Amino acid sequence: MIKRALYEANLVDPDLASVAVAEATNILAREYNPNDPDVSARIASKMHARVYEILSSEDPYAAIKDRSNKIAVGLLPHARELVEHAENPLWMASLVAVAGNVLDFGIRGAIAGPEDFEEVFDSIVDEGYGIDHTPEAFSLLGPGKKVAYLTDNCGEVVFDSIFWEILMDMGVDLTVVVKGKPILTDATLDDIEGLGLKDHANRFFTTGTGVVGLERSLLPQETLDAMLDADLIISKGMANFEALSEEDFRPIIYLMRTKCQPIASHANAPLDANVAKLYR
Repeated sequence: MIKRALYEANLVDPDLASVAVAEATNILAREYNPNDPDVSARIASKMHARVYEILSSEDPYAAIKDRSNKIAVGLLPHARELVEHAENPLWMASLVAVAGNVLDFGIRGAIAGPEDFEEVFDSIVDEGYGIDHTPEAFSLLGPGKKVAYLTDNCGEVVFDSIFWEILMDMGVDLTVVVKGKPILTDATLDDIEGLGLKDHANRFFTTGTGVVGLERSLLPQETLDAMLDADLIISKGMANFEALSEEDFRPIIYLMRTKCQPIASHANAPLDANVAKLYR
């Protein structure tokens, strides 16, 4: 988290980096209690809110998110080709969507910048899944089945959209959930509209806020209802896993790249692997 605070400060104003890191450290010292630990995503949200305040920026990652979207759009024809020629297009679409999860910055296991994604995309897809619960999860899908799809990063949503198209072609009732306000590199409705993806799902709802992952108590009622009514929740990325792994939303499949050891260990998954982990 401290590395992330330093990273986003350097994106906006390196002269404020020392202040941002000091404040981030104070928040972690105050909020983290090893005897009664809070959800890590909730602590991270408090830290980032303070760092953003110091930087006088509502969206420190705006430029890098735009670059991520452009790189992803450029790779989209290649990603579509992989899916179209796959023996199991639904499976391949999910894997391509997970590969997009490395479009995350300022943390271990991520890439240095959006432009590096082109070099690693094929190798990540070629790895397949380190844990693969997709057969069981996809058995829950079919015409009229309700899916709530929780998104993660900009750029990544471009590859998610291929997955959404296949789900829609299956007759799935698809609700896609994006962030209500900017946080880190996560996608918002503005990104969806800017990328021309509004027709790729039955509806788009938001989290209502700009917190890391999801905070159940802060969700708009329509979003909460969509998750509770879903025949399957598809959750992208580690932050959603951090926020929801102690909640009772079921069935839920987490599609993510394990970019840190605590997440990998909690999911009983390898580090730096593509993971499709189902909880029923």
